[in-house]
Amino acid sequence: MDNWGIIGHQSAISFLDKGLSQNKLAHAYLFYGPPNLGKTAVAEALALKVLGSNELLLTNLLKLETLPDKKDIGIEQVREFCRSLFLKSFSDHYKIGIIYEAEKLNQESANALLKTLEEPAPKTLLIIVSSAWQNLLSTVISRCQAVKFLPVASAELYQGIQDKAEDANTARQIVDWCGGRPGLALKLAQDQEFYQEFAASRDLLTQVLNQDLPGRFKIAENLLEKIDEARQKVLAAEDLLAHLEIYLRQKLKQNVGQIDYAQAGRPSWPIPKILSLFDLIKQTREQLYFNVSPRLLLENVFINL
Repeated sequence: MDNWGIIGHQSAISFLDKGLSQNKLAHAYLFYGPPNLGKTAVAEALALKVLGSNELLLTNLLKLETLPDKKDIGIEQVREFCRSLFLKSFSDHYKIGIIYEAEKLNQESANALLKTLEEPAPKTLLIIVSSAWQNLLSTVISRCQAVKFLPVASAELYQGIQDKAEDANTARQIVDWCGGRPGLALKLAQDQEFYQEFAASRDLLTQVLNQDLPGRFKIAENLLEKIDEARQKVLAAEDLLAHLEIYLRQKLKQNVGQIDYAQAGRPSWPIPKILSLFDLIKQTREQLYFNVSPRLLLENVFINL
């Protein structure tokens, strides 16, 4: 098997490839796991495998995602998506629908999806991609074949990006930074501007971790006061939280030689505290989109570090 040009996830791809070769694909799949693991890449690769050509992708692949000016996927979007999915293909091939960031379905739009999941049209395939699957309706989850995605081993990840990064040292640094996430690793290797922005955010987190509480509060103030637009303040806070989450995951893996951004003398954190911080980050992300002050939310996280 060629692994579909994907870095890692051989188990998931082997499972899907077997269903495809035996003509036993499920009518709906839920691809779930942390962000930037490659769930979307596998979903789109599966669509190409089923349809067989890029030309058919243009006509028979439907995509559902949040509109740029919206915070969730609306019910009318879902209804139109389902109507299009039910229309028979002129070429009598599969019609495939991919729902990106499915956790952004609200209750109404998720319920509107249920009929399609319960009574799928012939030759249709629905792939639901989610990094926060806990937020999906249980009725949606139960009607899908779940495929779990896990972080990719460092050696495999390095092998996958070494010819795309600037040099071997950069490739190793990217592997250390991205915590087993091929999607993030590829973007860091291929997009120099993104790499520089990521490095700057990582440096900012290093400052946060090595400051006392007043110093951390000052960093939050300096970060956000220079941004005028409310939406950009939210995105800046979200970015710092994402880097903190990567750091915490590395803390959990220090026994296998992961990099620690904090000073060497800092005492290690117990696992229960790290897990509680993951919960706090999740809650903070949710509150960021309900008009709570990004600065106050960051300060609350900093208090708990």
